[in-house]
Amino acid sequence: MNSAGVQVTQVPAIWSERMGFHARAYYTAETLGVLNRAHDRLYDAMQDRDQSLDDEQSLIRFFSELGMSASNFLAAFNSEITLSKVSLAEFANQNYQIQATPTLYVDGRYGITATTAAEFQEILTVAGYLNSVISL
Repeated sequence: MNSAGVQVTQVPAIWSERMGFHARAYYTAETLGVLNRAHDRLYDAMQDRDQSLDDEQSLIRFFSELGMSASNFLAAFNSEITLSKVSLAEFANQNYQIQATPTLYVDGRYGITATTAAEFQEILTVAGYLNSVISL
């Protein structure tokens, strides 16, 4: 697939209050410049029933393991930038009617999900095809 002119924007899925809280953690990591190091670890911790990341104290501990102080974490977590990004993600989820992950949109019009493609590689193949057709 030709990546010229392709822009990928990751948006956390939000269809519950808990997912909104986790999206806030995601955007906090982005704001702090540690998203590359934190993303997979955040996901794994959220999936692990023994490690809850459902309150500020657990997130402070999590981000301290990434070298962030509690004050830096809280400043980013409560920042207008982070809160605005969460609001925009909630709007995108509602606008695109996101109900499953992964969901991928091409050109803001063509939605591809696990129900329209059998596996993730097929989602990327369909996206590549749509991108090539749209670019014509």
